[in-house]
Amino acid sequence: MIDENRRIVRAWRRLRHPRIGGRDWRQANAVDDEGARFTSGDHTLVLHHWDAGHEHTIVLVHGIGMGQQYFGLLRKALLKHANVAAVDLPGFGSSPEPDASLSMPQLARLLGEALDKMLPGPVVALGHSMGTQVVAELAVARPDLVSRVVLIAPTVNDDERSAWKQVVRLLQDLLNDPPIVAFLGMKMYAKAGPRWFLKKFGTMLEHRLEDVAPRITQRPS
Repeated sequence: MIDENRRIVRAWRRLRHPRIGGRDWRQANAVDDEGARFTSGDHTLVLHHWDAGHEHTIVLVHGIGMGQQYFGLLRKALLKHANVAAVDLPGFGSSPEPDASLSMPQLARLLGEALDKMLPGPVVALGHSMGTQVVAELAVARPDLVSRVVLIAPTVNDDERSAWKQVVRLLQDLLNDPPIVAFLGMKMYAKAGPRWFLKKFGTMLEHRLEDVAPRITQRPS
């Protein structure tokens, strides 16, 4: 599993390289189905699953404003080593917008219930940005379901826990992305819409990952 975690990190670093074209992105993001939907109350989560016949499954959880499409190239790289699932959290990607924003523990509970029904674990839970908050809460609440956790660009830096500082960081992130990735990011932000984005933004700022991370335990390899 240590080698698998290293492969994930290497794959992510390669995808940050600027030599990524629109054709590569379109091919990696080709999806044959609309995904499986799990609904609890007003909240719907959409899960896509690619079974490549491997022993382990990696679940990808996106950051604020994004969706499972953001992971297209990473998914393609990871499928050489593991089965992959990716979700659209409520209000993002192809998931409809609910009325209220769930807290991170509530969102993790929703994800856990969806995985129980559609993709029984244990799984490797990988989160990016706000997704790190979700998978960390999931790992604490459901150690039976999560065997390993991968946190990419965790939020929120306690020294920058303010709306304007986080907006600056979001813009910096887009500027550092390859053009096609930055274009998709802006497109997905627009799709989520300002009302829902701001609701979820407040939830993200309130959550303290540094209090959750020490309570994460791992299953023996």
